[in-house]
Amino acid sequence: MTQIRESCPTASTSHNTNGGDIEVVTTDTRFATKLDSIDDVPEPMRGVLVEKVPSHESIRLLVHAPDPGPLRGERSVYPPRWSRMFVSTKQEESPISATLLAVTSEGWLVVSESEERNVSVEQCKFDDTLFLELTSLILWGELKIHFASVGTWYCAAMRFNTVTEELYREAIDLLLERIDQAPAQGVSKVDEDIFENWPIEFRTAALRYRPKSQRILAAMRWPSVVDGFLRPLCPGGALLVTERELVLISQEKTSGDIGVITYFPLVRLWDFHISHQQRVSVLALEAHGKRGRERLEILFPADYAKALSKAIRNAFATTEYGV
Repeated sequence: MTQIRESCPTASTSHNTNGGDIEVVTTDTRFATKLDSIDDVPEPMRGVLVEKVPSHESIRLLVHAPDPGPLRGERSVYPPRWSRMFVSTKQEESPISATLLAVTSEGWLVVSESEERNVSVEQCKFDDTLFLELTSLILWGELKIHFASVGTWYCAAMRFNTVTEELYREAIDLLLERIDQAPAQGVSKVDEDIFENWPIEFRTAALRYRPKSQRILAAMRWPSVVDGFLRPLCPGGALLVTERELVLISQEKTSGDIGVITYFPLVRLWDFHISHQQRVSVLALEAHGKRGRERLEILFPADYAKALSKAIRNAFATTEYGV
């Protein structure tokens, strides 16, 4: 936990009930911070957390992210470049200035606070959490949790400075572990040989963003596709198949850097389809929860349709719906 501890009293001091010095805990307001307990959560988020989390649920992770700065008020402006999902770029009436992610023993919730200190909450159990999406760019990142409710799907988003991305990767591993609680066989060694012939940026991303304690059963990569005027039709990408997830890695169209990593739990894979266009194909993954479903679409070069279909089909065969 990144904290600055001072020994002088302020308006936010906490008194030691056993006597002794007064301790003031001031959190670094520039970056996301991993908090130790509910007592460390700033108001008004703390009150909401106490109200929303039942006393019998234990809290396994708390991550507080401050005002994302100049990006506030733009929610989901930067979508996955390979995705066809609807993205809203409309300026919100109450721009989000801070978020709190809490992962509990039974689910998760995201508390968002506006500049006017208005608070909103998005909350879900693990059995309705569909898939996760991590955007990682040079200066900022974003974690989106897609979830089902009342027959449809929603998305909770958290912006953060890339310096603190590790906290959100920890949250991703914890969420994936709880979504599919089947025991993993574990990793005997780092699967570097699988990525030996991959470009350095994809090899680095695969090793960095692979789920922890998961064996990689299959991996494939595809290049970007451009038209006759060198306009991008689909970015380069890669697929990792682990024991419990599909991990999709996407390249940014403009910079060529790795931009979006999607974690799709196999336990949520209800069905999949591949459709074809002239030079690109579309992989559609159907995510299914107890209270709704969502379709995720990925563009890739048409020449890779057969290999990608085989990888997804083999993974689907291990699921409840594919048996």
